[in-house]
Amino acid sequence: MSTHLFFFKRPLLIALDIFDEKWPPFCSHIIVETWLDGEDTEHLRVFYNYRKVLEMTLGDFARFTKSKVPGDYAVECDIPFRHKSDSAALVTDTLAKKDGTSF
Repeated sequence: MSTHLFFFKRPLLIALDIFDEKWPPFCSHIIVETWLDGEDTEHLRVFYNYRKVLEMTLGDFARFTKSKVPGDYAVECDIPFRHKSDSAALVTDTLAKKDGTSF
């Protein structure tokens, strides 16, 4: 991943537990490499500015990142949804209150 905006890199660095609380140097980059070994096991390797920061099987990576992905956005982000379908109702209610119209 190459980008001028740190907003894209920072969440990924945090999720991979490699963010050092410093602004990345100019031209910083993240390389994600995947491959199959001789036993058909999928592997993943991550480099940050040419330094290897992570190497594991794809299954281990899935388990590693699972705890970093919200299972229930409404609960973990403190959004007042009762059900997933309530998100549409919340948006419509919010719009209705703003301009006085209803949908």
